[in-house]
Amino acid sequence: MPMGFHTAMSELNRDLYCLGCGYNLRGLSGDPLRCPECGMFNALADLEVPAAMIRRAVRRLETGPAFCTGAVVMWLCLVPVLLAGLAGFRGTAPPPKEILIFLMIVIAFAAAGWIVGVIMFRSSCGEKPGWGIALAKFHLYGAGVAAFFFAAIASGLFALIRLLFFLVASQPSKVAALHAGISGLTCVFSVIVTRWFLRRAKASVAPLQRDCAARLAHQFSSKGRSFLG
Repeated sequence: MPMGFHTAMSELNRDLYCLGCGYNLRGLSGDPLRCPECGMFNALADLEVPAAMIRRAVRRLETGPAFCTGAVVMWLCLVPVLLAGLAGFRGTAPPPKEILIFLMIVIAFAAAGWIVGVIMFRSSCGEKPGWGIALAKFHLYGAGVAAFFFAAIASGLFALIRLLFFLVASQPSKVAALHAGISGLTCVFSVIVTRWFLRRAKASVAPLQRDCAARLAHQFSSKGRSFLG
């Protein structure tokens, strides 16, 4: 069955939102679709028009926090490097001014990106009470995603290198095998934790996404198709 095709007996395989409460009706079957949340019957022909608009609005609620988290990760990585460069490292000569200026420019762009992300998120959720707490939680979980993602890459590469040394060595070392095994387990653990942080980051903005979808669905339901005009 082609993607997006739907019959009255098949399950809906795309995101369409109830016009009464904004509930995601994916996985339901029938036409009209009965919302399990509010009980409203939604004709597919009425759902198709606002669905794309609601999807865009819901995704914007993840784009803004992602901008902010990326900016914070850049700060955590670059600001210490810049400060170390300005102060010198163990008495050595500081790096060329061009490099320091480049770091300052990148950090300034990261700051601008963070501000843009905050404004985008606040406007997308209609400044609903609690948006600041949700954004702060996304920062926290997003930083966890970045940290454990890099840990997974580093430990995975180290495990691969130690395993190659073990395989090509004329006299395989048990220490190399042990290092490869421990690094492999660390990589797997980091991937699992990364996925957990990612789920928690998405869950932190899920209530606002649901509220946004419900608000747009209510507006479309009350104004009809002329809402899009």
